[in-house]
Amino acid sequence: MQDADSALDAHFLENAAGYLTRHDHLGAVGGTFRAQPAVQRERTRRAEAPAERWSRLTWNANSRFLQHLQDNEYARYARDVRRLDGKCLVVTGTAAMFRATMLQDLSRARLDGRLPEGDGRGGIYDPRVLTEDNELSFAIMHLGYELLAPPSCTLTTEAMSTWRELWQQRLRWKRGAVENCVQYGITRVTRPYWGRQLLTMLGVVITALYLADVALTITLGHFMLQPIWLGITAIFCVERFVTVRDKGIRQQLLSATMYELPFDFFLQATHAKAYADAIARTERTW
Repeated sequence: MQDADSALDAHFLENAAGYLTRHDHLGAVGGTFRAQPAVQRERTRRAEAPAERWSRLTWNANSRFLQHLQDNEYARYARDVRRLDGKCLVVTGTAAMFRATMLQDLSRARLDGRLPEGDGRGGIYDPRVLTEDNELSFAIMHLGYELLAPPSCTLTTEAMSTWRELWQQRLRWKRGAVENCVQYGITRVTRPYWGRQLLTMLGVVITALYLADVALTITLGHFMLQPIWLGITAIFCVERFVTVRDKGIRQQLLSATMYELPFDFFLQATHAKAYADAIARTERTW
């Protein structure tokens, strides 16, 4: 399986096949990924009006900055997976290799009721869900197989080029993950995922309270820097520095300035909207 906007690094298939051959407990092998730039707007052959040129340059600069932010995010994810020896929560939809016998078992399980029916014809994917890779991961693990994203399996995937596209993508990811948890209920496989959803929801609430408190204190003229909060901020700066080690010292020093904080708030907002949409059961769109 490979997304059309992804490109495998050399030896991805060879390495993934080697893991599946050596380890019978593995149902699927995915990988970790980097963000490649989306297609940039090119200059037309005709003379550009100043407004058109400014619009093109602004769009391209925004697209490159978004790609940079997403690449940092993916680098942190790759580090987390590597520290867990390749153990991952979801076999990535960007690219993955599956054990053939597992797929046959999965197809039968969809037909005999051991797993959600999917398309009702024994198909591998469930076309009713927003995040088919997450649902497929649940299905694989409920059959007793494990997932792996080894360091030797890497690839690039196209980054979202506008804030609107990124909003829609992350809204789909988070809502799909929540609905997959509801779809499977509370089981030995899904319990950790339910826990992560609760932690994420708690994080959204804490972020909202934090921003409201800062805004209120500034409005009332009571804002003061407290040593304890400066110390906590320093811890976050160190975390930002350490977690992008793969990208080199320049990026580490830049990340320590916490310039990515608005991006984190943006992602928190998508989580809040996804939870609200899932609870309200609004229309689901890609």
